[in-house]
Amino acid sequence: MDAAKFKEIFSKDNYRLPIRWDGKDFYATLYKHLKNYREDIKSHCSEGSELFDDVKTVCRGICAAVDCSFRGYPEKAYDSFKGVMEILGKDPLLIDEKDVKKESLYRVVDVENAAVPDRKRLFHVPFSMRSKMSTQRYSIPGFPSLYLGTSLELCCMEVGKDPQRDYVCVSRYELQTDERVKYNVFGQNQRPIFDNDEFKIYDISIKPDNAINKSGNKNKDVDIYIKWYPLISACSYIRAMRDDHYSAEYIIPQLFIQWVRSENEDAVVGIKYFSCASEHASILGHNYVFPTTGTPYQARKTITNYCARLSHRFMLTVPEFIMDYCSIENCEEQIKADNNLEYIEGYNEGEGEEIEGEYEIPEGVSAIGVFAFSGCSALTGITIPDSVTSIGDFAFSDCSALPTITIPDSVTSIGNFAFDGCSALTTIIIPKSVTNIGNAAFDCCSALTTIIIPKSVTSISNTAFSRCNSLSSIIVDIKNEHYTSVDNIIYNKDKTILICYPAGKNQNGFTIPDNVTSIGDYAFDGCSALITITIPDSVTSIGDYAFSDCSALTTITIPDSVTSIGNFAFDGCSALTTITISDSVTSIGNFAFSYCSSLTSIIIPDSVTSIGEAAFLGCSALKTVNYSGTREQRERLNNNIGEGNEVLMKAEWIYNSSGSEN
Repeated sequence: MDAAKFKEIFSKDNYRLPIRWDGKDFYATLYKHLKNYREDIKSHCSEGSELFDDVKTVCRGICAAVDCSFRGYPEKAYDSFKGVMEILGKDPLLIDEKDVKKESLYRVVDVENAAVPDRKRLFHVPFSMRSKMSTQRYSIPGFPSLYLGTSLELCCMEVGKDPQRDYVCVSRYELQTDERVKYNVFGQNQRPIFDNDEFKIYDISIKPDNAINKSGNKNKDVDIYIKWYPLISACSYIRAMRDDHYSAEYIIPQLFIQWVRSENEDAVVGIKYFSCASEHASILGHNYVFPTTGTPYQARKTITNYCARLSHRFMLTVPEFIMDYCSIENCEEQIKADNNLEYIEGYNEGEGEEIEGEYEIPEGVSAIGVFAFSGCSALTGITIPDSVTSIGDFAFSDCSALPTITIPDSVTSIGNFAFDGCSALTTIIIPKSVTNIGNAAFDCCSALTTIIIPKSVTSISNTAFSRCNSLSSIIVDIKNEHYTSVDNIIYNKDKTILICYPAGKNQNGFTIPDNVTSIGDYAFDGCSALITITIPDSVTSIGDYAFSDCSALTTITIPDSVTSIGNFAFDGCSALTTITISDSVTSIGNFAFSYCSSLTSIIIPDSVTSIGEAAFLGCSALKTVNYSGTREQRERLNNNIGEGNEVLMKAEWIYNSSGSEN
């Protein structure tokens, strides 16, 4: 839709936000508003417009969600709302977290007495006080969120307190946007500053008149706002009456915050919106809401009553009473200049404790956080209670003396590198409510011989068992719907993808089954006993690192069905002397044959049009390249050979007889 039509629609008074309603029938009020909106959009769109179809679906989905909620079907209400977000999520209204940091953010709390509280009192409602949590616009009863505002006057209006009469305290907040320290997959692991570095903050603070000015002549921005307006308006009804238990106008905002959390589990998430305390409040600034993650108690952390993620992302000033200043404006000015910001508790407190021997995690701990026991080289035993539901990244990395571990059935997620470097571990049974095994979860568990995977697992990282040199047995529950094991080798359920051949399997030769079409990333990584591997014609792709460090592999024939060879596919195959590449292959990946130090010759067909960076780096014995193409074709190929292939370029190229003169 063009900007002129957009302005014509949103200049009408009936689309002004926030919307006041009489408190009698919210569904009818909302339905009427959105129906009028649909008709307006339809009248300004061309016939068969995709924009109108999306608007119609969004409006109907919002109304259906409210209807289902009224009829006592919260699950159906959420399903209807998910349908709305399937459309809106394609073009999300997001703001950059760095823009949030530029704003002054405040939290105001009525502390009810004259004692100055500590910073915790100005954070979100503690988990121990869930029972006192009433319904709020973006919080269901019993589930806290952190609410912040961009002006003190706005914050005071939101809590309904007189700052010159009531004991109202304020702290200024700053969002910490630093990235976590990156870790090297196969190098020295570094402790992260934070347990995540992703932000998803949705912006529904744009009123129609602001949208008119902001969109300019960009038709895409116009269309995005047109689709989002039904949700923005459904979240923006002024409360008709005071009721701490139920407010119909909160249905959609609460569904929205649930969706934001569930779709972005690993991110710091939030919503920016304008106040609906009153029309006057809506112009005083903006509000932010950040839902808690619901993980109050992590092993070896001192923070037990507040959201670990939010408490490690926000710093705040020492609380002060607003009444101690001559005016709200003077208080805001002084607090804005206060640079004494701290976390409510230290991020790594509790992690410096040395552990020797057995350690028992207390009952009630719900998460073993990132790096929680990392480097505890004297830890010989760990007891994990049934209250734990997740094991974080690097949680037990380099616990080199830990011989066994029992993971309770309560655990549903095992993070990246969780047991990396646990060289004494011999057997692990994955618990039955686990669904995800992360990157390099058991990397370098060099004593591990057996893995049992339950039926619940739906996702296994390609690097989950990398460098487990003693691993000879991987058993998948026959009821698992995503994976299967044959002769202790993991395949996908229909056996078309070979996922993991155990590196400790004592077998000199292996023939890949005829039904396999893809050799997955890292599938044979580190299988140092294999001398020969037969690849059938059914295979069409060889993944990254597929045969890396197969140090005993002497020859390989790549069949006619394969079109590409992945990055590092045969890296470190130091015994490989001969490679035959079929004339179906068109590309050879980066470092594909690097450090194949015994390789003396290679056959490259004229079908190959590109050779990746350092594909033959370290192939010091390579002397001859048998090339089936002409000199002219080789010249074209030369332009697509990446850097670091000096050995390949210096080798003798032998052409076929028919093309030798061309």
